[in-house]
Amino acid sequence: RDVLAIMPTGAGKSLCYEIPALMMDGITIIISPLISLMQDQVTALKDLGITATYINSSLSDFEIGNVLNDIKNDKYKIVYVAPERLESQSFIDFMANIKIAMVTVDEAHCISQWGQDFRPSYLKIVEFINKLPKRPVVGAFTATATQAVKEDVIRILMLHNPKAITTGFDRKNLYWEVRTPKDKSKELVKILKEHKDESGIIYCITRKLVEEVYELLSGLGMSVSKYHAGLTDEEILSVLHCVSATSIFKTEGTYIFHAGDSTEEMGLVLSGSALIIQEDLWGHRNIFSRCKTGDFFGEPYAAKPGSVLNISVVAEKDCEILMLNVKRLLVTCPTACDHHQKLVRNLVSVLANKILIFNDKITHISKRTTREKLLSYLSSESIKHSSLSFDIPFDRQQLADFLCVERAAMSVELSKLQKEGLLKTNRNHFELLT
Repeated sequence: RDVLAIMPTGAGKSLCYEIPALMMDGITIIISPLISLMQDQVTALKDLGITATYINSSLSDFEIGNVLNDIKNDKYKIVYVAPERLESQSFIDFMANIKIAMVTVDEAHCISQWGQDFRPSYLKIVEFINKLPKRPVVGAFTATATQAVKEDVIRILMLHNPKAITTGFDRKNLYWEVRTPKDKSKELVKILKEHKDESGIIYCITRKLVEEVYELLSGLGMSVSKYHAGLTDEEILSVLHCVSATSIFKTEGTYIFHAGDSTEEMGLVLSGSALIIQEDLWGHRNIFSRCKTGDFFGEPYAAKPGSVLNISVVAEKDCEILMLNVKRLLVTCPTACDHHQKLVRNLVSVLANKILIFNDKITHISKRTTREKLLSYLSSESIKHSSLSFDIPFDRQQLADFLCVERAAMSVELSKLQKEGLLKTNRNHFELLT
């Protein structure tokens, strides 16, 4: 039965759709507006041994392709998606072939123009549901909703005779108090001294006021940090006390890591781009990967000197790199351990996935000929899918780029392999023949 649940933060809304998701036959799609919230919830579910994943803009096309293949192979019970993903026709076509038991709309107030966080993309949810071959159970959850918002959610999502539950908003551990002192700064310091052994958050209306309050409290010797949208990536990471971060600038063509460098740091590209390259003894370069803004790279990409693949990282364009100390990441942070653990879990997950992809790529492109590279890649995909018939997450040009070969040469080899009766292919679908 469809449901509309209005429950305060911390009341257990997520349990109300995660437990049914495990009991139902099929997968549950959870539509969530915040990437960080998705990542935290998926991490928590995985820690409990529950198969869950997410699809959002933090993933590359390659990573999304892998997730979709895993969904098709029934690897996951719970899939978090951003509402904007529902506007993708390819995603709609894919999900039309998947058994979906339930669609859950988290932060459902975002669907209403009367709500404080209206998201136009939420209006596309019902179109997505209507395009599915069989309508799943639909649930809508939010922490707060006026009567107008409740009516909007039921009407716009076209909920069928929903069970509406409102548990109330009173949280006995919280209270509001309004003070009107003549000297706000003096009153603030007084409050902080009354709670000197506790932590707290001071919200300010402008960046300038954040800076002023920070200067006031730090000048009094209080342990205080500032956080606002105007901070750099380095400053934000420092606020979270998670890494010893330093920002470096590299001009086009200069090395960031040489092959064989031993370092405890990895890099996050803040601007510009970097190349992960293989160099032979004669200085010829083979580009393995391009790191754009937001991408990570690190020592795992730098093979030891004298190995078959001497891998270096070099600035493709003038770029700013945030260097993160890996060893520091693994040290428990006593002042912000919750932030630290979440960051580490998400960061290690992202890095591990990228390193696995990269190591897989090295295995294939280290082969001598285009034919050998193709067969190596297709064989590994067949093993990954446990089937001789499978889809790959690339079109032909993307596959050629991934294998570092010319597309024309790859097309010739594919034609030869088909004529020899070794495989069949249609677009991104391949079938290996024994």
